[in-house]
Amino acid sequence: MKKQVALKGKGGIDRVAKFLIGNFKFGSFQPRLVSEIYRKLGDKEVILLIFEKFYRRSQSTVSLTVLISGTQEDLFIDVVAAAERNKEMLFSEFKLGASENFVSQAVKHLTDYGFEITES
Repeated sequence: MKKQVALKGKGGIDRVAKFLIGNFKFGSFQPRLVSEIYRKLGDKEVILLIFEKFYRRSQSTVSLTVLISGTQEDLFIDVVAAAERNKEMLFSEFKLGASENFVSQAVKHLTDYGFEITES
């Protein structure tokens, strides 16, 4: 799984956001929600969710950004992950592996919810 995936599906935008916030787990750990932004643009809505997980052993952080957009019925979701270690972005196996795992977990929850992958 890549570090960036796009999905589409149907359902209330608020319900999907609440589902992710309440049910998103990374292994046995629930990542911390660090930002939640809601915007209404005419008949369209946008929700931005940012999650993060800190790894004490490697002093690294993985973040997951989820952008949900569309109408109450037709939704598009973009999932993007990034990793950093000691405040510097690294090109390492940790970065690639942890980011891909974080995206995979989010995509699994969303496909279980009924969304389809459109780009990966």
